[in-house]
Amino acid sequence: MHDPGFDNTTGACIGPTTTAINPASFNPGAVAYIQDVFSQGPALAEFFRSHRDPPRQDIFNYRQELFRLDHTFNSRLMVTGRFINDTIPTINPNGLFGQSDIPGYATTSTDSPGRSLLIRGTHDVLA
Repeated sequence: MHDPGFDNTTGACIGPTTTAINPASFNPGAVAYIQDVFSQGPALAEFFRSHRDPPRQDIFNYRQELFRLDHTFNSRLMVTGRFINDTIPTINPNGLFGQSDIPGYATTSTDSPGRSLLIRGTHDVLA
């Protein structure tokens, strides 16, 4: 069978009005697979439609503690200290880069802690 808008040998569409591919040219194995997948259980299309639209929100609970101490012992000796502690637990229901539309499939949970410590002392030997 030959479709005048489709070349069955190369798979190319012929002509500017072609909008559909002749089903006779589909791979029989692919057709059987698709029919088998969509014939199982509840309709997958309905599943995706019912589970795609609920509001899903990224959870970003950022917390930072900062401690600083400055002390001048005398005009020649001073000490400064600082400690920073970050906690960034994050839950992304659409995956790390927000690409999945299937709820729970690509949910990622990350925790990116950070710590910084600085201690500086100044001693002026000329004063």
